[in-house]
Amino acid sequence: MGAAEIDVMDLATRASEALAVEVARSGWGLVKERISRFLRRDEPEAVERQLADLDAAAEKGPDGDGAHGALRAQCFWQLGAYLQRNPDAIEELEQLLAELGDGSRKAGSVMNANGNTGSVVIQAGGNVSTGTGSITASTRPKR
Repeated sequence: MGAAEIDVMDLATRASEALAVEVARSGWGLVKERISRFLRRDEPEAVERQLADLDAAAEKGPDGDGAHGALRAQCFWQLGAYLQRNPDAIEELEQLLAELGDGSRKAGSVMNANGNTGSVVIQAGGNVSTGTGSITASTRPKR
C-alpha cells in the first residue's frame, strides 16, 4: 500500500467510527441521508446497492456494548473503496467528519427513565405532541 492508500483507509476508519456514533445519537435514517448524498459520485444503481448493504448492517442494531459494530465495519469497507475510486471525495468526507465532531462529542440530549416497569418510554430529540398532550425533552448544549 502506498502512503495515499493508507491515508484513505485511515480516513475511512475515522469516518466509520464517527458515523456509527452518529447512528447511536441520531438514528440510522438521518445518517443514511448524509451517506446517500455523499455517495452521489457513483451510478444510482451502485448507490442503491451500497445503501442496501448499509441497511442490512444497520438492521443488526447495536452490539452488547451499544456500539454499532456491523454498521461501522460495513461503512469502513464501503468508504475505503469509494474513496479509492473517487479521491476527489476526500475533502468532502473530511468536512462531514468536522460537522459530526469526528465522533468524539457527547450526545446533546439526556434521558433518564426510572421506575418505568410496565410502561412505555419514548425517546425524542425534541418535543413530542401526543394529540391531547405533549412530552417535553430537555437538551444540554453540545460541546
